[in-house]
Amino acid sequence: MSVIEILKHFLRVDSVQDLKVSNLNDSNLAAVNRFFRGKKVEYQTEAPDGNISYHRFRVIAIKPIRADEYSFSSHGGPAQTVADYFRVVKNTKLKHPNLPVVHVGSPNMTNYVPVEVSS
Repeated sequence: MSVIEILKHFLRVDSVQDLKVSNLNDSNLAAVNRFFRGKKVEYQTEAPDGNISYHRFRVIAIKPIRADEYSFSSHGGPAQTVADYFRVVKNTKLKHPNLPVVHVGSPNMTNYVPVEVSS
C-alpha cells in the first residue's frame, strides 16, 4: 500500500486532491507519525539513460511541508525545491507537488522524499 493510500485512510479523505498539507493538524499528524515512524518506505527513479535505481529508507516523520515549497541547497549549489530536485536529478516529474514530504534516513539530516513516490 502506498503512503498516499495510508494518508487518505488516516485523514478520512477519498481523493489525492484532499491530501493537502493544511489538512494535517497536530492531532492527525501525531497519529500518522506514530504509524509511520521506523517503517521503511521505498521508491524508484529512472535516470535519463533508462537505468532504474531503487531507494529504501526508514521513516522519521511525515512533514507538513509541500514538496513544491520546501527548498534546500545541495553541495553548495543553488536552492531548489524537493519537487525540482526530483524533476532535475531523479528524472521524476511529480503529479502532485502540493502533497507533503516524508522525512527519511537519519534524524540529523533533512532528507525529504515526496509522499507521491513513496510506497
